[in-house]
Amino acid sequence: MVTRPSRQVVEVMVLPWGTAACVSERVEVELDEATWAWLRRACAQRGGTVAQIAAEQLRQLALQDAVSALGVWYDAHPSYAEDSAVESAEAELRAS
Repeated sequence: MVTRPSRQVVEVMVLPWGTAACVSERVEVELDEATWAWLRRACAQRGGTVAQIAAEQLRQLALQDAVSALGVWYDAHPSYAEDSAVESAEAELRAS
């Protein structure tokens, strides 16, 4: 069975890193019926609007992506923590 996509317009407030100014940006998202139904159920269960639930899920995905990228970086730099501890100890000795 083929479902016709629904269209939901979501207003997102963006706070650029390191600034106090908010920039309002409109994003249009096309959803399949199953995703739309999931969002509506999430609204009913958690409270909030479709836009709020969608934004929450996007933040979760962004956080998961950032954690994954950090893990990859640490895998590529396995001695980073030890090197940092040694450098800090050496700096303290020089300062004494």
